[in-house]
Amino acid sequence: MATEGEDKASRLSLASAVVIVALAFSANAFFNHTALGLDLKSHGDVYVLGFFFPLGVILPAAHIGWVSSVRLASARWLGAQVGWRDVTAVAVALAGGGLLAAGALAPQLREPGSLAAAHRLFALLLVASTAEVLLFLGALGNAAQLAAGAIGRWRAGLVTLVVSSVTFGFFHLTYPAPWNTMGRCLGLCLVWVPVSLIFLFSRSLVAAVVLNNVLAVVGFVQNDLGAALFGQCICGSQSDHTEESRDAAEMCGSASGQIRPDDLGHAVVLIL
Repeated sequence: MATEGEDKASRLSLASAVVIVALAFSANAFFNHTALGLDLKSHGDVYVLGFFFPLGVILPAAHIGWVSSVRLASARWLGAQVGWRDVTAVAVALAGGGLLAAGALAPQLREPGSLAAAHRLFALLLVASTAEVLLFLGALGNAAQLAAGAIGRWRAGLVTLVVSSVTFGFFHLTYPAPWNTMGRCLGLCLVWVPVSLIFLFSRSLVAAVVLNNVLAVVGFVQNDLGAALFGQCICGSQSDHTEESRDAAEMCGSASGQIRPDDLGHAVVLIL
């Protein structure tokens, strides 16, 4: 049974996690839905350095470190300690995610060069996927599970699953189109369920990041956004691309078939 001090610490953990997530909502909405934010975002690195790193990586990681330092939970349970369990969980995430991606993207992956392009997209999305996992599982998910610990392990896990999935889904209201519709947010709540489950069963944030990133690649390609990075090799003809995809493709030079590697990160920023 939790002591009064542990109850107080778990409540503080949950409150601080909610504040971190609220700051992330506000900052992302600023970058994607205000004139000043959009102007700053157009400079590429400003979005990554002003949002993803401080609010998506540094603050959640600091929160996890604090929870571990006050011994509210172990680093292993929080997903911050890497070991052989993570190797197994990552292998499961790659195998399961790879099978899902191979089935969902079978038509696109038949195109020449598409597999290498998908691998590059996977690498480019890692920062965003890491930030999402640290925010919604590492900080908020762990805090919710600790706060709900009195109702039992499995029920607390279910609370974590629901809280994390719903928050992740509706976080996309702070992104630009095509992500910020109610239907898309509800769908993304379901997409987050397997990411939450692999973390809850393995306690591996690394495995959750890997699975989340695979699902992000699938989502980008299926929404015709991968074309902004890799021209026609994944998403078909230029005439079929979304407006966001065409704009980023022109910036990358993909309309003429020449991708400038130094601009790929900027293209990801444009379509996130």
